[in-house]
Amino acid sequence: MRGTLIGSDYMYDNGQLKTLEVNTNIGIHKGISSYLHWDRLFTMLSGSGVTEFVFIFNEDYLQFPLNPEDGQEANNTEFVQTIKNYCTNYSMSYDERLVPPGQVTVPFVEDGPTKFILRQSYDNTAIIDSTYAADNFEFYSLMKSSSYCPDVYYSSSIDELYDDKLTTLDTSSRATTINHQRYPIKREHFPRMYKFPNLEAQNSMKSAIDEDTYLVKYIDDNENIKNNRVNVIRGLDIIYGDNLDVINLGGYWVSSLMEIDEYPTEFSGSDYALSKRTKTQFTTKPSTKTLRYHTEGHEQILMADGTTKGTNDIEVGDIITSYSSSFISGSESTFIDAYNTWDQLSISSSFTTSSLISKDSMNLDNLLVQMTLDDGMVITDPPRGSYLIEQSGSNIDYFLSTNLLIPGDKLIFINSSSGALNKREIVSLGQVWVTSSTPVTNYDFEPSNYFLTEVTASGEWLINHNYCYYCGYSWAPCGSYWCDNSCPPCFGPPPGEFK
Repeated sequence: MRGTLIGSDYMYDNGQLKTLEVNTNIGIHKGISSYLHWDRLFTMLSGSGVTEFVFIFNEDYLQFPLNPEDGQEANNTEFVQTIKNYCTNYSMSYDERLVPPGQVTVPFVEDGPTKFILRQSYDNTAIIDSTYAADNFEFYSLMKSSSYCPDVYYSSSIDELYDDKLTTLDTSSRATTINHQRYPIKREHFPRMYKFPNLEAQNSMKSAIDEDTYLVKYIDDNENIKNNRVNVIRGLDIIYGDNLDVINLGGYWVSSLMEIDEYPTEFSGSDYALSKRTKTQFTTKPSTKTLRYHTEGHEQILMADGTTKGTNDIEVGDIITSYSSSFISGSESTFIDAYNTWDQLSISSSFTTSSLISKDSMNLDNLLVQMTLDDGMVITDPPRGSYLIEQSGSNIDYFLSTNLLIPGDKLIFINSSSGALNKREIVSLGQVWVTSSTPVTNYDFEPSNYFLTEVTASGEWLINHNYCYYCGYSWAPCGSYWCDNSCPPCFGPPPGEFK
């Protein structure tokens, strides 16, 4: 028996759920796996005589790795570990097939009467993947006669796909219309969001958009407002068997990047497009480009001679003070399973030197992550910043991207004089908008990938990690999930209430 994991996004519109899109090859948000209704699946499998479970998944999108604790394997993800635990509880064997990043087919696994094969990865030979998940025009054409279809306009002369339900306009809405891509592959400049003053302006946009984009009504319904943020419901289902039966695993709210009253309504041009800052209040999807940078311009880096240089002033060839530690598992070159315990970290930490071999920077308008620590210290950093931390509720230490930190995690500091380590707990996380006057920078230090940034007047430094050129769009070798735009929750606030 074969099954496919499907992610669907929904919003309420005047009491009616609307289906925004469906996806395979989906990312699973942090902390969700243990709340899903796995018993629904495994009860069905057990009753069908299944004794073998095979999971085909794409490491690129599944979830960040777990850290070794309580006997868990270092390279497991929370999602994988949850499935393994259920397999054990239901006396099923577990096997897996890992799909490389970017691959559009999956390994062949022979089916059998006692075997269940669950696929999370994209497969272009499957119609739900190649047609309905990969092509929004085909998806809306399938849905056009359903009450679950949102008000949408699309038109393609090439394959004669057309629908126009976008015939009204509510000018009182926070926004009125969204411009999306037909093929949801590159989202750097999408979605574009508009607040049209009248129906004529909206109709004018219909005739102006490219044939590979479409317009959809912005759903402004208070039913979707939770904790003063716009929310989308992410539903998880498994479609399985010859009859395409469906098991719902559950769902949860995914929140907008900022609260709805954080910024005033601003426009970016003369076509009624909302500014990037305004849009952050109404979307869960950030720009991909901005996530690549890992320092902002107001920090000092510790040099090898004990002096400091600003993050904007350091140049290629400069020698910095770097950091060294003995990993219990993994190494600086493999990282995927590299971690320490606090005791091991405390006795093995030392200073070394490294050289800057490349850097790039830009000025941008975007959101940065703001961390407030238990002593009142506030640290602001791009979401791709990577710090040595201690995992909340454990003594496991490893590098984690800023966008994956949660309250309870502890940032680890090192004293530049004594070498002593200290840790401070994160008590809250937020976001702050920065303007184009704030530069953000990437560095590549070698041979050691660590650099120290000063954040206290007493000579304590945060231990940072290079931008991860090793992995591209896959797992960060330092053990952090490497998010891109297709994984919005990594940048945005944590998921809200479980449904």
